[in-house]
Amino acid sequence: MENWREATRVALFGGSFDPMHLGHLQMAETVLEVGCEHVILLPCQQSPHKLQAPVSPALRVAMMEATLADSEWQDRLHVSDYELRVSGPSYSWKTVEHFRQFSPTIQWSWVLGDDQWLALESWSQAEYLRENVHFYVLGRSGTRFVPRVDWSATRLDFDHPASSTLIRGDVMRHKEWLAPGVHEIIDREALYH
Repeated sequence: MENWREATRVALFGGSFDPMHLGHLQMAETVLEVGCEHVILLPCQQSPHKLQAPVSPALRVAMMEATLADSEWQDRLHVSDYELRVSGPSYSWKTVEHFRQFSPTIQWSWVLGDDQWLALESWSQAEYLRENVHFYVLGRSGTRFVPRVDWSATRLDFDHPASSTLIRGDVMRHKEWLAPGVHEIIDREALYH
């Protein structure tokens, strides 16, 4: 369901989601808690910042849907396959450009961690993003936020310990970071072993 099209404040949240974990879910929910109306999660085809190819798109989407199924916000959280349908690396500016065409009244935001906020200069067409989106920057409480001149951003404290990299390295050790449905998919498909 695309009820986000009637909203005025929608955030885009891109990533590999390989796999989606409860930290990702909590990031999206944190953005909803501060007044964003909907969050669209976008698994990428291939991140321009990562060399390793992720698990198949179909399995990542299935794990994302299993994670969102348990959220009390599930009617305001959406998975889009837009970046999976685009060939080549997934660039955030192209994604924003795509979604901006749906409504001139939606105020678009982008969700990211403070590590990526500090690396925005390396993003393709960063100026386009500066001009067209608000950023929700999630970082560990106590870490210093470095604002950028002429960029619109809201800094939110976020302390979930989950990491997709650690999960891929040892699924059983980090099982508590996954929704039960995700763990079932990982077991059934023998992922990350």
